Amino acid sequence: MKLSKLEADLKGRVGAVFSLDGKDLAGFALAAPPPHIKADLSIAWPIAGAKLLKKPPLKIAQELAAALAPEFDAQVIAPGFVNLKLKDAALLEAAGELDSPGFFERPEFGGKVNLEFVSANPTGPMHLASGRGATLGDSLARILRTLGADVSTEYYVNNVGRQVELLGLSLKARLDGTELPADGYQGEYLKELAAALPKEASAWTGKQFSDYAVTQMLALHRADMKAFGVEFDRWFLESELHAEGAPGKTLAALKERGMTYEKEGALWLGTSTVMDSDDKDRVLVKSDGNNTYFLNDIAY
Repeated sequence: MKLSKLEADLKGRVGAVFSLDGKDLAGFALAAPPPHIKADLSIAWPIAGAKLLKKPPLKIAQELAAALAPEFDAQVIAPGFVNLKLKDAALLEAAGELDSPGFFERPEFGGKVNLEFVSANPTGPMHLASGRGATLGDSLARILRTLGADVSTEYYVNNVGRQVELLGLSLKARLDGTELPADGYQGEYLKELAAALPKEASAWTGKQFSDYAVTQMLALHRADMKAFGVEFDRWFLESELHAEGAPGKTLAALKERGMTYEKEGALWLGTSTVMDSDDKDRVLVKSDGNNTYFLNDIAY
C-alpha cells in the first residue's frame, strides 16, 4: 500500500470515528515517529482536533487508537500522539503490491538520465573502491528506472594520456627484462600479461603495447563487473572524444566566450570570476602543451 493511499484511508477512518468531513480534516497527515519510538507511523492530529471536538487531545488519541486497533498496534503518548505499528498481515499485503505495474512510478522522475559510474582507470585490476562505486551506481540506476526514468548506464574508459603511455612502456619493459620507466607500473599482473604476449610483440610500438594492455585490463574489468551483477549499456572510450576533436572544439568555445586566460605558460579556465561557488581557477592546457583531464571531462 502506498503511503498516500494509507494516509487517505486513515483520514477517512478518523472522519468516520468522529463524524467529521474532509474540510475538518484538512490538516491531517502521517509522520515518521522519533527515532526512539518503535513504530512505523505517527499521528499528531488529536492535538489539532481538540478545539474542533472540544475534547482533551489525550482523550481523542485514546478513542482513535481503539478504533484502529484491529489493523495496527496503536500506542498513545501525551499530549495526544498516536503511534502506529503495522501488523504482519498489513505488511504482507503491502509487500504483495510491490510488483504491481506503476507502483513506484513518479511523474517528476520521467525523462532521460545518463549515469556514469565506476570508470576505473584501465591501468590495472580493479580494487575495493570500484566495488563500492558499482554498488552505489547500479542501485541508483535501478531506483531511477523503477521511479519511471529512462536510464542508460555508462563506463568511461580513460584510454588516453600519460598513464596509459606508462602502462605500455611498463609492459614492454617486462617483456624485454629491462628497468621499468620512472613512475611506471610495478604490479605482478604485468608479468602475467608479458608472458602471454604474441611473438610479434617484440616489434611493437609503445602505442601497440598500451592498446594491448588496455584491452586486456578492460576484459578483466568487464568480467569483474559481470560477476558483481552490474551490466553497463555503454563502455565509452576517451579516445572517441579525441577522434571527434571534442577537446579542441570545447577549448575553442571557452576561448570564444572569454572564459580562459594564460598564466605561467598554461591555459586556465577562469571559473572563480563567473561562479560564486568556485574559489579557484583550473588549468585546461598544461605548460607542456598537454590537455588536463579537466578539459577532457568538460568535452565529455
